[in-house]
Amino acid sequence: MCGIAGVLGSNNIGDLYSVVTSITDKLKHRGPDAKGIWVDKKNSLALGHRRLSFLDLSESGNQPMVSASGRYMITLNGEIYNFKGLKAQFRDYPFRGTSDTEVLLASFDRLGIDATLNLLTGMYAFAVWDKECSELTLVRDRFGEKPLYYGSIDRNFVFASELKAFRGFPQFRTEISQAALQKYFLYGNVPAPQSIFENIWKVPPGTSLKVKLGTNGIKIGSAVSYWSAKAVVENSMPDESMTLTDAKSTLRKILKDVVANQLIADVPVGAFLSGGIDSSLVVALASRVLGNNLSTFTVGFEEGDYNEAGSARLVAEYFKTKHHEMVLSAKDLLHLVPRISEIYDEPFSDSSQIPTHLISKFAVKSVKACLSGDGGDEVFLGYNRYFVGAPVWKKLEKIPLSFRQWIGFVMQMSSPASWDRWTSKLGIPTIGEKLEKLTRSISAVDAEEFYNQLVCHWLDESPVAVEDSLRGALEKSKFSSNLNLESAFMLADIHNYLPNDILTKVDRASMAVSLETRAPFLDHNVFAFSQTLPLKFKSHDGVGKIILRELLKDLLPEEIVSRPKRGFAVPLDLWLRGPLKGWVCEVLSEKSLMESGLLNPTVIRKKLDQHLSGTRNWQYFLWDVIVFQTWFQRWVKGLT
Repeated sequence: MCGIAGVLGSNNIGDLYSVVTSITDKLKHRGPDAKGIWVDKKNSLALGHRRLSFLDLSESGNQPMVSASGRYMITLNGEIYNFKGLKAQFRDYPFRGTSDTEVLLASFDRLGIDATLNLLTGMYAFAVWDKECSELTLVRDRFGEKPLYYGSIDRNFVFASELKAFRGFPQFRTEISQAALQKYFLYGNVPAPQSIFENIWKVPPGTSLKVKLGTNGIKIGSAVSYWSAKAVVENSMPDESMTLTDAKSTLRKILKDVVANQLIADVPVGAFLSGGIDSSLVVALASRVLGNNLSTFTVGFEEGDYNEAGSARLVAEYFKTKHHEMVLSAKDLLHLVPRISEIYDEPFSDSSQIPTHLISKFAVKSVKACLSGDGGDEVFLGYNRYFVGAPVWKKLEKIPLSFRQWIGFVMQMSSPASWDRWTSKLGIPTIGEKLEKLTRSISAVDAEEFYNQLVCHWLDESPVAVEDSLRGALEKSKFSSNLNLESAFMLADIHNYLPNDILTKVDRASMAVSLETRAPFLDHNVFAFSQTLPLKFKSHDGVGKIILRELLKDLLPEEIVSRPKRGFAVPLDLWLRGPLKGWVCEVLSEKSLMESGLLNPTVIRKKLDQHLSGTRNWQYFLWDVIVFQTWFQRWVKGLT
């Protein structure tokens, strides 16, 4: 992975080389190994690249890189995993090195850009200049693993891997988008194609975008889809005659090949290991390729209920990996908090960003890339909303709305803490927060509203000063009536939650320390196969990821597979009431909240008081505001 940037246009910016150098240098963390700048003065174009080397470590792998024909010039962030297979199709091409970037250019020379996109397997974001057509094309991978921002600034087209790079452009202005701000407080992130700033956008996953510089200025085309998860799902027919044995055999072969391809590198590659189904399966398959040379990394917490390093340790011992383990405390969080707004230069409040960054910082001491289990929950239906939420809604929708509203009203009379006290007497783990979420969801008018109640934060009570409710800012999931509800929920996640939360979190957290991450479950061939599976092989009787569990049982003892798992969960609720309390009260003081002129202190302070008293757990709502406040201080006010 690398950092890319560029400018098309020369309006009031002076020397193109200096400007693009300034932009690109702000991405040094993404590519500390080499820097390249290419300028075409005739077309007012400059491309920049910061390199994190994995394949062909020589100078022949440096970018921006030109094709053998001289027609195409590219700056690429990411990896093309199937480059060896593509290269075999162009045996007479005059390759100069062994990089995947050069193979991509060869395909452009022989097949063209658009035809090549359908052939790629990988994670990538790139910009390629076609000298013959005087056209710049921006491309982002299918699921959105790699980021790509762009915008029109003072009639110049600018693009970069991260938002902070735009600060190297002289005319960049930090005007907050009200529409994006509202979406942030709904989802804890700013969904593509918007960014938090006006006139800056994200290239949506699975699309390409063409830009031309003509006599009348810059013309930016619309993003055009070359791949769609929705189309794959709608055009797939589950094979109900398939046996579980056959399904496991086929999936194991596909994943084995995918993992092997993603382990190809001229530098050490390891794996994140949480001890859960997804990461354990990735480690199981990777260990068969690397043997005892596989390094694994896990993180635990001093708080016993949140420390699941033991599960990861059992898996590591079974596969004899070189296991590395770190245990975090609230003190570690305190040290990282000031860095969060530096790492995430756009408001982003998934609290697992903390352990993800710290484990990346830990892993990069030993390896240069890590495989992860990201995507397994979406592709194989691993979230509660798939195997619990969807079946619950199928029953709820049969109950008259007025009666459901009455039930919800009665349930809301008890706080989550009260529910926990009652259920603890029955020996049931704390489920008060889940029941509280159910009370909000039970009154939904349709499946889409039910889904939004499950995934959104500030939905009916807005922390934004000018809005009482944020319902008008909801992303349109476009639920398909011809799909089962589980698939509809899954597609909504792949459209929004996966690229804008999960993949954004991992990319920024790891690239801040120059560590590449790779996600085998997000190979589009894995996804395509998953859609041929009967639903019962993914979700059945309140259990998700059925086929992954069964496949892992062939590779690990069942007692290890069956251990309950949280993921990299953070004891944020306890930290906000405890070691972080003083800092939280300062950040969320009325004076601080009024500073931006964008927030409603009364609504926010009410939730803070309830959380600190222990009557409610508003950890995620409060973390949304805390992250925005620290981001605003850093990126709008310019304070470090």
